Amino acid sequence: MFYANNQIWINVCVVSIALSFLYDIWRFADFQETELSIEQIKQIIEEES
Repeated sequence: MFYANNQIWINVCVVSIALSFLYDIWRFADFQETELSIEQIKQIIEEES
């Protein structure tokens, strides 16, 4: 029983660290500047055709 209780806390810590790391990656990524104008989208489509 004592080992199971420690294992739960270890799992909680590992998940917390992983979530913190993923949040930092998401925060540092600049998703808002990836928006394209309609003209840029048309140009990309024409280049692929």
